[in-house]
Amino acid sequence: MNNLRKASEQGNPDLLETASKLFNYKKKDLPH
Repeated sequence: MNNLRKASEQGNPDLLETASKLFNYKKKDLPH
């Protein structure tokens, strides 16, 4: 989560978007 915070502080939208997609993908993968 620290990496995500660093990315947003540096204003790196590409990295932020990639991280968000990856997070959403992993969240979808988890059994509910």
